[in-house]
Parts: sequence; C-alpha cells; structure tokens
Amino acid sequence: MAPEAAPAGGDRGNAAIIHTAHLDVFEANIESFRNRLLMHAATSRAEPGCLRFDVYQEVERPGTFLLFEVYRDAAALEAHRASVHFAAFRRDVEGWVAERRWWTWNGPLASRAQASP
Repeated sequence: MAPEAAPAGGDRGNAAIIHTAHLDVFEANIESFRNRLLMHAATSRAEPGCLRFDVYQEVERPGTFLLFEVYRDAAALEAHRASVHFAAFRRDVEGWVAERRWWTWNGPLASRAQASP
C-alpha cells in the first residue's frame, strides 16, 4: 500500500514520510561502509515507525549509495534520527563519507497505484 499523500504546501500531519539519502564514500572505505550501512539498515527496519529501509549501491560508481526510507509519520523519522543506533552509525562512518545529500518527500503526487482521472 502506498503512503498517504501529504497536503500541498508540505503540511505532513500524520502522513507517511519518505526520506532519501545519497552518500558518496571514499574508495578506500567502500566495503567497510557497505557492511556498516547494512547493519544500520537492519536495526532501522526494526524501529516501530520504520515502514521501509532500502539500500542501493550504484553500479558504475560503487562508492555511491542510495537510501530509500519510509516512516509512519514525521515523529517516526525524528525518533529514528534521535536513536542511539543512528548516532552510532554516523559516528562510525564519519571519516568514510565524502559527501552526504538527503531529501524529505511529499507524496506521492501521483502513483501507478492511483486510478486515472
């Protein structure tokens, strides 16, 4: 089932929230980072508010990782960010990540699961 769409203007209320992150890792740390990230993902999936936590590794640039996370609501995402295991993950990989970009998404604005008008 697709997450509930958020109202226009970013007022998420109790809607599910999608968070994505692109992490570029130094070449010397790719395998160590991958292993630590997979541990973090498994722990995150066990959080009561985490509905999905997928990890992808870019084919042509193996030092680039995509995280696709879905949380029950904004409070669940904040609980994730405040967790002990999140702080430990950030501390453990601190020197391995060259660049970190992340986004929080409203949506879906449209979905394949939605009927056509």
